[in-house]
Amino acid sequence: MDEALRLLVFYELAVHVFRPTGVWARDVRNAFIGVGSASVVLTLLLAWLAQPTAHSAVRTFILRSNFFCAALMSELFVGMVVLSSTAGLPLKTHVARITQGLGAYSIMCVAADIVLNYVSLSQHQFVDGELSHLLILTYLGCEAYWIVMLWQEAPTPRELPESMLTQIYALHKRVEYDLIRIRSWRNK
Repeated sequence: MDEALRLLVFYELAVHVFRPTGVWARDVRNAFIGVGSASVVLTLLLAWLAQPTAHSAVRTFILRSNFFCAALMSELFVGMVVLSSTAGLPLKTHVARITQGLGAYSIMCVAADIVLNYVSLSQHQFVDGELSHLLILTYLGCEAYWIVMLWQEAPTPRELPESMLTQIYALHKRVEYDLIRIRSWRNK
């Protein structure tokens, strides 16, 4: 349930980052789907390769699924930041700051799960407890980061140059004219 909620939060953040005007850009949407698909495939491979030393099949499944979810979220957040920077979308908005904090926390979760799955230190009970304390401290650090970043005013959006506004207005008029022509053809 927790991971499903994280995926929904991730999607909501992606919608705000990649659709600031309310419409997905075609190239960004396709790249976003590609990043998501590649992340799922790579994460499935990593989770399959993980060989946690656990005393039961249930514990092994839990360790692998936790690793899968943490790695997937990390890859998705890193992909979102990289894709938004290559698309020229602003990284100073409040949504981007929330994304950066959740991404940092997800990367820390991956590091903890790598220790539990690959280094095989999970047989020592203190390691599991210390890792959970480290994750709690990391999350508290993310919350402190969010408090500071969200306390600040969001940057004002850049104004479009007059020439671009004129081009948009002309394009809007052209689309209106074409729409009227298409409707008149359809009514004949």
